[in-house]
Amino acid sequence: MIKIEFPNLQKVLRALATAPKQTRDAVNRAIRRSIYKVQNTALPLTPIDTGALRRSLSAGTSFRDFYGEIYPYMEYAIYVHEGTYKMRARPFLKTAMDRDYSEVKRIFESELGTGLDNIVKEAR
Repeated sequence: MIKIEFPNLQKVLRALATAPKQTRDAVNRAIRRSIYKVQNTALPLTPIDTGALRRSLSAGTSFRDFYGEIYPYMEYAIYVHEGTYKMRARPFLKTAMDRDYSEVKRIFESELGTGLDNIVKEAR
């Protein structure tokens, strides 16, 4: 018979039990940080006529577990962004996301790494 002892087994098991919550929290932090990053990049790219579209973009965010959204609440925002047969597209949100893609990726890597680091610290 071979016997292997794992002296901190209970501590490791408790730390692993927190992994789902810590992972969820890390992903939610990454989503929130990323949404605000893209929103801040999009604001100066948002076309201005009366300023209503830009104001609606700064107020239009929504969050829940594993979900984040930027939405300008002006009904004509989609027409400005995508264009119409009478008006060229001015894709301020897509342009912001394209510009921030690398930073958003870094945010997710950082937050998930921090979450994993916290789980490991709890197991020590």
